[in-house]
Amino acid sequence: MTKVKKIIAVAVSLTLITGGAVGGTVYYRKSQAEKHRVDVISVSNLMQQNWADELYMDGIVVASNSQSIVLSSDQLVEKVFVNEGDAVTVGTPLLRYDMTAVALDVAQKKTSLALAEDNVRQAKKELDRLKSLRPSEEAPSVPDYPFEPDFPEDPGVPDNILSEVTDINQAAEGNGMPGDPYQFACKGTTIVRKSLLEQLIATNTSAVFVVYDETGYAPYAWLVSSGSLSGINPEDWVLGERITLTEDGGVQISGGGVWYGIIQVGGSFDYDPAGTGEEEPSETDEPTEEPTEIPSDAADGTDTGTETQTDVFIQPVSYIVPLASNNDSENYMYSRSELQYKISQQETEIRSMEIAVKQAQIEYDSALEKQHNPEETAKIDGVVTKLAESAEELEIGESYLVVQGEGDVLIEGSVSETNLDKITKGSIVNVNSWETGEVVSARVTEIFTTPTSYNYQNYGQNPNNSLYPFRAAVEESSGLTVGNYVSITFSNEAENGNFYIPLSYVRQADGQYYVMKASEEGKLEKQIIHTGKIIDGGYLIEIISGLSESDKICFPYGKYVTEGALVKGNSNTIY
Repeated sequence: MTKVKKIIAVAVSLTLITGGAVGGTVYYRKSQAEKHRVDVISVSNLMQQNWADELYMDGIVVASNSQSIVLSSDQLVEKVFVNEGDAVTVGTPLLRYDMTAVALDVAQKKTSLALAEDNVRQAKKELDRLKSLRPSEEAPSVPDYPFEPDFPEDPGVPDNILSEVTDINQAAEGNGMPGDPYQFACKGTTIVRKSLLEQLIATNTSAVFVVYDETGYAPYAWLVSSGSLSGINPEDWVLGERITLTEDGGVQISGGGVWYGIIQVGGSFDYDPAGTGEEEPSETDEPTEEPTEIPSDAADGTDTGTETQTDVFIQPVSYIVPLASNNDSENYMYSRSELQYKISQQETEIRSMEIAVKQAQIEYDSALEKQHNPEETAKIDGVVTKLAESAEELEIGESYLVVQGEGDVLIEGSVSETNLDKITKGSIVNVNSWETGEVVSARVTEIFTTPTSYNYQNYGQNPNNSLYPFRAAVEESSGLTVGNYVSITFSNEAENGNFYIPLSYVRQADGQYYVMKASEEGKLEKQIIHTGKIIDGGYLIEIISGLSESDKICFPYGKYVTEGALVKGNSNTIY
């Protein structure tokens, strides 16, 4: 082989070797890209609204093309005045309720209202506790000492618990007067016999049945008076029937049942017929001197007395749900944004509970009205199109009697003066029925210029603000009837398309915000977005434009997050 041929052969060999190296590098990069695909999640799964900016009101159906009468489990019909096919006008008597059942219904509705109000109080205590917690960003680098609360031992089940109460002579304390009722130590399975309830009626006296749990604490008590038993033929009564204790120390009644008194939740009464409270030493008792070990943290003058600790455990509710000031074990457990999110969720829950209070108040007032006027009358002109043969044959929520008329469905609500500029004629509001859960849209047709007074329908709003009534017409077919109570919501952001996503999905560079979005080719690309407010302590950021709910984005701080990176299926993980 000549020298020239040798040079050509070497050149060809080098080219082949170099080409193989380039091909191997490309193959390696492709295989790595396949191996490290990036998770993306749909924006629709991240979207949230700013509830603080949303207008939230209550209202009532004031005009409708139908009237429906639905019987509760405690309502009985004594007499029906109309037949199916009869034409009626406003005010025509339709039926009359049984008064014995009405009296029982009033007592039960009053108990339900007290429970709903207590749920709100407990939830607000939890909100205050969350607001008092300190975020992890403020945690000291080296704690001075570990917190070890000295919980008292459970006193155990008292010895004088009654399995059944048959006579007022079984009372541990009290004389039966309103200020000093007979006190009975009971448990959830204790049976209060009919004979005892009849004794209270005959002697015009009162009694309190304090229910203790297995630890010796009293989570609730029933206060029964001769007045609450008036007009009722009592039967044997199991105190804890359909009652459960919640984890936060509340009391919950589920389903239907018979209750003859007013429930009081632990911590709101001082009755203790079992004598489980701590005995106070008499003035003549000689104190027993015992050697005292001085804690290390007392050297700097810190008060280590037991007065605060004793206060924690006097009230059962504080023992079950310790306040942050008495138990700061959750301090530094959550970041600032996590705490803000928990607070936001708790505020949303409180708002739902306040709706329950309003509904319970309305049901209680309605039961009282039936007690004074047991007749149900027609609220619209129309024809009786349905009349059930028997209430026992109806499904839960099914109408007993229906009057069908003509006309539009009109909703009436009231808006605070501070939000009067945010709602105008033609605005679209969302209407949610309290009775059926049905959701419809309505258009505001009229806003009155004369304010109304504050009432229970505006529970939770500032009573110092004037409230202006407005009406909205439902623009679609619905099952709403006259007298139905509804929730009304209106959001400017919902109309302009703005929404919020967690700030952790957004990055900033060169003064611009951007997200890493999946392209149609299945690769990550940088998407500039137009943003607005940052709320919830930095947890959420408002998206004005540049991103839609159909887009898919990724958590932008991952190791393999770069432009052009391959993406994989929709993830359900929210960071």
